[in-house]
Amino acid sequence: MTGHCICPGSLENLDNYMMAWNDLDFAEGFNGATALLGENLKLFDPPKNRDAKLVYVYRNPLDQAVSYFRHMQNHKNQDLKYYTNLNDKKCLVASVSEYVFVAGLDSYIKQYLTWKLMKEKYYNNIFLIKYEELVRNPISIFKKALLHLGHDVDKTKNQELFAQAIRLSSKDSMKNIENLIGHALGNDQIVSSERHVRDGLIGKWKNHLSQSDLIEIEKRLSRFYISLSEFTLE
Repeated sequence: MTGHCICPGSLENLDNYMMAWNDLDFAEGFNGATALLGENLKLFDPPKNRDAKLVYVYRNPLDQAVSYFRHMQNHKNQDLKYYTNLNDKKCLVASVSEYVFVAGLDSYIKQYLTWKLMKEKYYNNIFLIKYEELVRNPISIFKKALLHLGHDVDKTKNQELFAQAIRLSSKDSMKNIENLIGHALGNDQIVSSERHVRDGLIGKWKNHLSQSDLIEIEKRLSRFYISLSEFTLE
């Protein structure tokens, strides 16, 4: 199962963070896989299933915001481009900076915090991967993820399968697949030429966020004892 969600079992393990966590809002899509898991959720829940193995890939919150803002511009669900202000008025999210502060950072914290805390409690069940490390070292990071899931990729019969998986999941291969099918992988864009797989560059946030933005972001993160220093920003 692959999807965007909070860590299964985490709501019973947020402890002193629970009240502040509940004050945050989710943007659509950040926790969609929880509902999809349905009655199977307990299989992915480390407190309930000590054999559960989970892998969480996370991008730094700044580049993640840039990517999400870009992706929602031509999304089939155009409601994603709007938020409701304190006067109950529907407003267009006009920039990456605005997206960060009206929805993006709240959503990121709600998801990331659950995985960070659960990793501390269930170290052997959860493997955390920085997106930036995966981009720079796909072979070694992917191999570690598979080993965590119980697959020995060094076995003779698995070596070619591993090499094939690396080839098929490369950026160029994924782009070719999108071009072949004629639309984004998620088929969620109103423009057929739009793609889900873009450049994947690290540090694009520098073109969208100011120093004052970073100070406010750090302030909000610190409420949950999270810091930008935990992430790979460039």
